[in-house]
Amino acid sequence: MNTPLLSNISSRLLHAISKKYYLHVVLGAAFLVRVLWILVFDVGQTSDYLWYSQRALSIASGEGYVMNGAPTAYWPVGYPAFLGAIFYLFHNSFFLAKLINVLLATLTVYVFYRISLWVSGSEEISRLSALLLALYPNQLAYCSIFASEITFVFFYFCAIYFMLVETRHERLRLILSGILFAAAIMIKPIVLFFPFLVILIYKLQRNRFLSLILVYTPVCIIMILWSYRNYNIYKEVFFDSSNVGVNLLIGNNPYANGTYKYNSATLALIGGDPHNEYIEGKLSKEYAVRYILQHPVKTVAMMPLKVWHIFITDYDGVAANFHGVDKTAWHKVQFLKLYALLSQGFYTIIMFLSICGIWLERKKIFREYKFATAVIVFFLVMYMPFFGIDRFHYPIMAFFLLFSSITIHYFLKKHASESTQ
Repeated sequence: MNTPLLSNISSRLLHAISKKYYLHVVLGAAFLVRVLWILVFDVGQTSDYLWYSQRALSIASGEGYVMNGAPTAYWPVGYPAFLGAIFYLFHNSFFLAKLINVLLATLTVYVFYRISLWVSGSEEISRLSALLLALYPNQLAYCSIFASEITFVFFYFCAIYFMLVETRHERLRLILSGILFAAAIMIKPIVLFFPFLVILIYKLQRNRFLSLILVYTPVCIIMILWSYRNYNIYKEVFFDSSNVGVNLLIGNNPYANGTYKYNSATLALIGGDPHNEYIEGKLSKEYAVRYILQHPVKTVAMMPLKVWHIFITDYDGVAANFHGVDKTAWHKVQFLKLYALLSQGFYTIIMFLSICGIWLERKKIFREYKFATAVIVFFLVMYMPFFGIDRFHYPIMAFFLLFSSITIHYFLKKHASESTQ
């Protein structure tokens, strides 16, 4: 059932989306709300975010990538190195580092607008996608914490953009894409094989093999350099991080429940805490591989539960702010509690709309929208050997926003067109 009011609103919204200055307004809003957030919520760093900031400060001071005075490779070096460079340039200013978060998140909105325009072929749908990403409540809250997600997604989306969007200088843009992918891979190594998948799906230029060479040359160079550093320290070649085995163990042991659960009982499986991160990772990997081989059915049966934990909630950024906020600031504490509800509500609606969008475009999912589908499936497949937490869906949420925008656009067009009949 349509009403004149609904038709009028739909028509006005479609008209506003088509305005020349629309993107400027969206990007301005994305920047301003994020700046306001970091000004109001100047929170302390906790958990993983504290670890990142401490390693970054060590790098900025010239000590290198160390923990307790000893070289570390427990987590990928990409984000601590990036954050360390910012601290070095801006004299360890946490506020300016958070402002870099704001800038990268805002630029990501524009880059994703260009990617979604390439995927959907619709200016209106891509503009709606940009608006949703600009005002995404939980991702907005990430700007005040030192999580790797904002920086990773920026490099990752830029790499995708230069790989897919055609220009005159094809080889140059593929090399640039490779450099950006190298940066993204050093932050989250799980995307190592993503360029290969894209080149397999799309013929980016006449020679697929040459495309692989151009993209992966920068990736291989940075991997070789980092592997050489690790070999000199640990006498073993690996390029990612020493906690891969730990993450594998968390998702594959008798106590595993699909999400992050790492305690004394889990450590007992490898003989207790070895007090050495490298040995811990090695023993964990050996145990996890044995467990997977001995319990293949249980391993596969656990995967739907991991997916459940990846998607069930969406307020981890808000929670990180809550844990770091001054608890004597009662009004901020209460606001964050309400904001968490808003974030979860927004996310629930988005996921519902995205399912509707996927249904509306079901015949095109593996044609026009095969790239968006490939991104979502790729990340889920790569996380399945490990465990599921809400942070893992951060890099793919933009593509769910794209499918949500399809539903919103369909609704607006439907009711706007009925008003003219």
